[in-house]
Amino acid sequence: MAITADPVLSRVGTDTVYVELALRWLSTKVEITATRVEHLPVSLQCVREEIGREIVDVEDAVNAACDLEWIAADCLDETGDRGWKDIGFGEAVEHALDMAHALAAE
Repeated sequence: MAITADPVLSRVGTDTVYVELALRWLSTKVEITATRVEHLPVSLQCVREEIGREIVDVEDAVNAACDLEWIAADCLDETGDRGWKDIGFGEAVEHALDMAHALAAE
């Protein structure tokens, strides 16, 4: 079980079962984590399970996020919880990297 405080960039799934993508900067690399989250309505618990983690160079971050999105889709398909998608994982990481570059340029 993994609990992350990293900002969530995107989610895919249903209201009660979904996979969220988080990104964390590690000096010159980024760590991208996909976590399956299941809300249990009867017990009011939230179960979190890390299903993928990549530590990559910034140039490879979008591709790594796309790989994690496929893992998330497979995980959610096992239980029929594919549901909705906020934004594609690759697109979400690309947007986060663009924002970071824009802030660094200021």
